[in-house]
Amino acid sequence: MNPTKAVLRTLIEQARDAATESDEVQFVRASVEDELIRHPPEVDEALNRLQHNETGDVGPLFLPATEHCVPVFKCSWGFADAADVLKLRVLLYRLPPHGAGDLLVAAGFRYETPDQDPEEDHHLHHVQPIVSLDGASGPPAAGVHVHTMVEQPTIPLPARNSTGLLVCLLMSLYGRRAVKDRANRMGQTLNAAIREVEVGAYIIACGAPR
Repeated sequence: MNPTKAVLRTLIEQARDAATESDEVQFVRASVEDELIRHPPEVDEALNRLQHNETGDVGPLFLPATEHCVPVFKCSWGFADAADVLKLRVLLYRLPPHGAGDLLVAAGFRYETPDQDPEEDHHLHHVQPIVSLDGASGPPAAGVHVHTMVEQPTIPLPARNSTGLLVCLLMSLYGRRAVKDRANRMGQTLNAAIREVEVGAYIIACGAPR
């Protein structure tokens, strides 16, 4: 299997783990389902779509909660061409700090592989804000500030390929240690991508070795 597909499969499978969580998480899930996900897709359906299609999309799906938020995830992919195309959209719904009566509050981000045109500003792996899981033409999602600026910033990511882009998403949600623990169970597919991201992050922070 394409290594990016293998990691993406693991990410989608995590949606099963999100089904039984704390009362606060369940409150957010129920509220988001009412506002955002009228007919949530089954995980098995999403996995089947990923396995049998070189282009496609899945989501929205709930991912396991972090310490502070409940991620809602949607992605589209294209693995038929020489360069993989991967677009990952995530809304992070804040866990209610003052009880289940709090309003939904969310921030959204999209992680993307480079634009195909080398002259474009987005010809690099990057992340930037969003207000909708459905693209620029979609209505703002519940809980997201409608005046969020989505054109900027475009933040470069230390990924060399689509697998590295997934690693960047996972690390930004669950932390470096948790992702490395999972990589040890998956084998070389994820470990190699993690090393590349760590080297890229070091170069961004400290400059290339002389």
